[in-house]
Amino acid sequence: MKKLIVNADDFGYASGINKGIIQAYKEGIVTSTSLMIDAPGTREAVELAKANQNLRLGLHFVFSDQDNRLLRLAKQAVSVFFVKAAEEELKRQFEKFVSLVGKRPDHLDAHFHYQKLPRILPLFKKLAQKYKIPVRSAGEINFISRFSA
Repeated sequence: MKKLIVNADDFGYASGINKGIIQAYKEGIVTSTSLMIDAPGTREAVELAKANQNLRLGLHFVFSDQDNRLLRLAKQAVSVFFVKAAEEELKRQFEKFVSLVGKRPDHLDAHFHYQKLPRILPLFKKLAQKYKIPVRSAGEINFISRFSA
């Protein structure tokens, strides 16, 4: 049996995004969302998710420095130090998700799809295997990013 999952990223980024995702969920468009754990609207998003129990909720990992230095480095992902820092940050965000939401995420993914990077993907797969949850865009879930008419 095939199942269509329509996932909305960036839940928690801002109040307007949160409200739009919830409206799309209530109208039957969105079936899943991915929560940014350290964003300005995270607390509001968690409350909205708790009020909408059937909305699937995943962790949307975001590299944490404000100037996006780590995002630029992630494209190369050559540094062992960087990979270790990313692993620790992923673990921290996962644990904070569980603490705030009260359950494990339904899936894992990352802002700008950085979970697909060859040096980063194994970090996601390791965590996913440990908790038996899928990683979006890593073979477990077929990902279609664009549609055209």
